[in-house]
Amino acid sequence: MRFGIAFKLALLLGLLGVLASGLTGYYAYEVSRDLLVASAKNELLTSARVLLRRIAATRAVIARDLQVMSRHPAAARVLQQSDPAAADQVATLFKLVMAANPGYFQMRLISGASNGLEQVRVDRDGEQLVQVTGEDLQEKGHFDYVFGTLGLPAGGVYLSRIAINHDSGVHSGLDKPTVQMATPVTDARGVAIGVVVVSVDLNGSFSQLGADLPKEMQLIFANGLGDYLIHPDPRKAFGFDRGMRVLVQNEFAQTRDLVEGKAQSVVVESSDGSFAPQPVVAAFVMQNVSNIVAPDENRLILGLAQPLSTVVQRADALGTNILRIVTAFCVVCLVLAWLVARAVTRPINAMRRSVQAF
Repeated sequence: MRFGIAFKLALLLGLLGVLASGLTGYYAYEVSRDLLVASAKNELLTSARVLLRRIAATRAVIARDLQVMSRHPAAARVLQQSDPAAADQVATLFKLVMAANPGYFQMRLISGASNGLEQVRVDRDGEQLVQVTGEDLQEKGHFDYVFGTLGLPAGGVYLSRIAINHDSGVHSGLDKPTVQMATPVTDARGVAIGVVVVSVDLNGSFSQLGADLPKEMQLIFANGLGDYLIHPDPRKAFGFDRGMRVLVQNEFAQTRDLVEGKAQSVVVESSDGSFAPQPVVAAFVMQNVSNIVAPDENRLILGLAQPLSTVVQRADALGTNILRIVTAFCVVCLVLAWLVARAVTRPINAMRRSVQAF
């Protein structure tokens, strides 16, 4: 079977059109996929920064509460004169503040003398706020949140490491992730004579951080040394409390720059180790807290991770639409190629017939 010149020309033009449409669709899909992944990374990075600012805002609120209580005249009277009436005033103030802040499970006024003896202490026991008195008051001078805070200037705020609370004297806060914040109480000369300390239950704060996130997003939180405090796998959180180190920089190597203070943010794709079955894209941001004294760390790291498959699904949906468009263009190219080939070869065929007739 012999094909005419019109068919051959139409086939050539059609193949060129299909090839051009196919290549255009392929590269459009690849570029769109890369753009979607980049957009997902930017969204994760922005969301992580927003969450970190929320943490900073909460910390600032706690610091203001501490500073208000440390400047109350009754606090200084208790420390200088052991005034029982002033102690009752401080305890009432503690209870009012704790009632307004369910995350506060303990507040204390601790003397800078007498080995750091607690002068006023209020514990949260379930729904009750209990004032601890007498022999149940403890000496806390050996804790860093006491001697570390006493070395701060008036208005300075101390932030402890985030750890699991094992203080048996605390009721609601026992075995929960906890942070202590403290500020000095000063006399008329500006000399620190004691500290006001609040112990904050972080379970509620951690839950609130992840409450507004999409279901597929995973929250990751680590201290300045890289120890996980929040992880999608709860067994990896607070590993140091169980005698092991589970570090973010071991799971996401790029975050080592955050731990070492060489970068403020990193965005990574991970398909190794535990993420081999389900690769993720993740964004991490670091916040310095050097303005608040900490014993062995001065930064916090927060990350958000999202399965790469979630991002690719959007690209696949876009790829399906691109395929439909390319298919339609290919059909149009074939039809146009046939019409053009006929239009071009019609005079040639007429000439050929005339020559044959001659």
